[in-house]
Amino acid sequence: MRFQTALAPGEVEKVFRMVRNGFTKTLTITAASFVRGNAAILATHSDSNDGYSIQHAMTGGNPQNNLFVGIVAEYPDTTIGQTGVWQPEDYGYVQCYGLYNGAVIQRSGAAGTATLSAGALLMPNTGSGLLPVIEQLIGMTTDTATSGATLAGVGGLVVLAESRATAVTSATHTAKVHIRAM
Repeated sequence: MRFQTALAPGEVEKVFRMVRNGFTKTLTITAASFVRGNAAILATHSDSNDGYSIQHAMTGGNPQNNLFVGIVAEYPDTTIGQTGVWQPEDYGYVQCYGLYNGAVIQRSGAAGTATLSAGALLMPNTGSGLLPVIEQLIGMTTDTATSGATLAGVGGLVVLAESRATAVTSATHTAKVHIRAM
């Protein structure tokens, strides 16, 4: 782990964990793409189940999301403005503690939610974004057999650090969050 402590007013304590993109080089880059701000979980596929390889989050409510390790922070990237993707099998850092500005948040519900309040609990979801926990802990289906059923979910590891209006037309946006996945 790499530690960074506040050095000047306005800076905050952050903790990073060195990890490896668990996707193999034989996958197409779109299937194995991580960018800064994505949620990451420990890889569970047999060739990368080593405790330091990561993969994208699974479908919301999947118990594998309980292996959340942090948010992608830094990786080898030589593109202008560092807008490139994390290449398969390369090493980099995920932030596992502290304030992170620019986490990928998925909109809440099919039509979107007008606002998300600071303090909302978030969890990893398909597409390596974060989603408000309540939607994954309680089933929101119209099927009476599954409506209200409790689903697996990670609660309290990522907390929204600012109130955000979510765009109804956009599937994702970025926000400031506090991570505590140590």
